Order: sequence, then C-alpha cells, then structure tokens
Amino acid sequence: MNSIAHINSACDCLPLARRDIDRKLEAARPAQAFELLKSRENLFARTPVFVANEDVKAMLAIIAAVEVLAQIDGYRQEVFSRAGIERKTADRNHTNGLFMGYDFHLSEDGPKLIEVNTNAGGAFLVSNLLRAVGPDISCCYNSQVYNAVVSPDGMDEFMVEMFKREWAIAGNLSPLKTVAIVDENPTEQYLYPELLMAKALLERHNITTIIEGPSEFEYRDDGLYAGQLKIDLVYNRLTDFGLSEAGNSSIRQAYEVGNIVLSPAPVHHALYADKRNLILFGEDNKLSEWGLSPAHRRALEGVPETRNLTPENADELWAHRKKYFFKPKDGYGSKAAYRGSKITKKVWARISGGTHVAQEFVPPPVRLVSLKDGPVRLKFDLRIYTYAGESFAMAARVYQGQTTNFRTRGGGFAPVIHMQGVR
Repeated sequence: MNSIAHINSACDCLPLARRDIDRKLEAARPAQAFELLKSRENLFARTPVFVANEDVKAMLAIIAAVEVLAQIDGYRQEVFSRAGIERKTADRNHTNGLFMGYDFHLSEDGPKLIEVNTNAGGAFLVSNLLRAVGPDISCCYNSQVYNAVVSPDGMDEFMVEMFKREWAIAGNLSPLKTVAIVDENPTEQYLYPELLMAKALLERHNITTIIEGPSEFEYRDDGLYAGQLKIDLVYNRLTDFGLSEAGNSSIRQAYEVGNIVLSPAPVHHALYADKRNLILFGEDNKLSEWGLSPAHRRALEGVPETRNLTPENADELWAHRKKYFFKPKDGYGSKAAYRGSKITKKVWARISGGTHVAQEFVPPPVRLVSLKDGPVRLKFDLRIYTYAGESFAMAARVYQGQTTNFRTRGGGFAPVIHMQGVR
C-alpha cells in the first residue's frame, strides 16, 4: 500500500469538528444560507483527505486531454450527431460551460477518471469551506490545501469572472446585468444553500440574480423573461441535459435561437458528460485518426475501460458483471447506477436494452474518519472543478454506500491536502 493510501486509511489525523466549521462559516452570506447549512448535518466531512502531488499532476493531465479532445472537429461531429445537435446550434452556443466537474478515484495505478459532469454542484460550498478550515489544516505534512489556479480567498472572484466571461464570449459587449439560477423545485434541493450563496455573490458584484424553477420563465420575441425581468444568462442546474421536457420549453426556445446565454448547455453535456464519451476516450485508434497527440492519448489511459451494454453483449457482461459498474448513458450522480456485484436479474432485464454503459469498477479509496463513537473508514472520491480547462478548486466527497451521497454520518465535502514528495 502506498504512503498516501496508508495515511488516508489509517491516520486519524486533523479531524474537523462540525461545530467549528459552522462557527467559522457564520459569516457566510446570506444569513439564510448559513441557517440552512446548519440543518445539513452531513454536508461537510469530519476530516480532510490527502492526495499526492504526483496524482494531482496525473489528474490534471487527464483533464487537459479531455479538453483538447473536445475541440477536435472529428470528435465534435460524432458527439453532436449522437446527441441530435445541429452544427449551427453548436456554433452559435460556443461558451465554455460553467462549473465543469471531473470526478476521480485514486488507485495503485494512479488516479482514474470515473466521470465528467457539466453542472457539478458544490463549488460555492467548497469555497466557503476552504476559507473556513484551510488555515487550520495546511500547517503539517509539507502540504498545502489544494487549489490549482486561485487561493481559497480568490475563488469567489474567479467564479464571478466565469459568469462575466461566458457572457462576453457569447458576443455580448454590454455588461452582464441579470442571471437566473434555474433548478427543478430549487428550494427543495439539498444544495439550495449553495444557490443562495451564488445569488448573494453575484449581487455583491451588481448582477441582479434570481433563483427559480424552469416553469417560471416565459419566452418572448426578444428573449427570456421571469415576470418583467429580462434574463441575460441562465446558470443551468437542471438534470434534463437536453432540455427535452415540456417544462423546460421556454428556456430551450430562447437557447436555440440565441436569445440567452445558457451555461452549461446541451452542447457542453454532449461534449463532456454523456457517459458514452468514456467509451470514446478509450478508443485509441479513433483518437489517433482524429489527431489527438500521443501524450494526450497516454493520459486518457487513466479512464477505466467502458463499454456499451447492449442486448447483443448482455450475456457476456452479465457473466462478468462483478468487474463493472453500470451507469445510465445520460444520467447523473447515483440515479439508476448499479455496482455489478450487487445487481439483480430484475434490474438487469431493465437496463440491458441499451440504456447503460458498463465501466470497469475502480474501488473508491477510503479515509479514516473520527466520530464520537469511534473511528470509521469511509469511501471518497475527488472532484476537480474547472472552467475553460483551468482547475480552480478540488474537493473530496466522503461517503458510505454504493455511490456518493450526503446521508453518511461524518461524510460530505472535504478539503483536500496536497502533499509533496510522497505517493
């Protein structure tokens, strides 16, 4: 076992008390967000997580390879055709996509890219968490609290600039004035405090911001409106990635004719987050034909083998199911995702018709967490947040169960301590 894995799994070090986190977050704005945070007991983990400098470099190399691939014409044609996105729609909506998230598991063979998300939640919470606990945990182990581009104190400014840049590269010369943060039933979302933090941050920079469900908008000839407020940019937290549901029709209309900046958009999901892209990342001959460099192709060896689950190969994959994790092609998070060793024949009959991909199972690493009744080992993954290919934050998500969740005592978002000279 390497030294980082040993530290994470055996060292009950630098425990974080939730009451101390809450005390330091009390200045978080707005006050409503802080009150809601206190009621989310399992939102912040009771420990930091350690990662080696070598693994950080490997993760960033994988991200760079994906970002380069996403700009190659042959790849773009394939994923847009598969998603039913017309080239003119893709060309008109050429923004970068807000809050990209790359999720990794650490392994003895190096980090493995498990999936890519185009509306990765948590960045505003992580920003506040790092400011709250960073100075207390970065003093040991020849380490620093991980942040690749900006310091924890600079994350808020970086995120505001992301919104402004999305607006500008869409061809707008006037300042960004109005943002709508859109999610289904937003006040009922577990991460609603984060939406309040985002609203408060943008409004501190003189950008009028609302939080609404998609049904609250109306498409008119000159753009998208919420009541009498014309919307410049929609920060899209919806999980209807193609905007195909009837309730999202107003946003879809405004997006398709270019009357709003929508970010992230269906274009971004097709380029990055469709689970079938994980299959393409492993097709070396095709990557070579498209012109991806040998160095970037080597980096993509850090993506676990992924295959389409089809009626034709269902018997073969059933026989080897324990080797795989099964994910819906257009799904997100833990929804309809199954570990092969635990899948039932009833579920298999439902998913083997072509709705899922089979990804080689990479066991999540574990972290020893100190709880009141004793230490426990919990799983974790690592999420790197990016914008335009630049990493601006990293956090771990500590959990127990089949997939990441916020139901685990002692689990939640955790700061990542980036360690030099060990692996």
